[in-house]
Amino acid sequence: IMLNPSTIYFLIFILFIPVLGLLENKLLNNH
Repeated sequence: IMLNPSTIYFLIFILFIPVLGLLENKLLNNH
C-alpha cells in the first residue's frame, strides 16, 4: 500500500468514525 497523503487521510477517516460513535454514545449516556 502506498502511503501518500490521501491514503493517510483515508485511514484516519476510517479509524476515526468508530471513535466518534463511541464518544457520542458515552456523552448521550452521561445525560
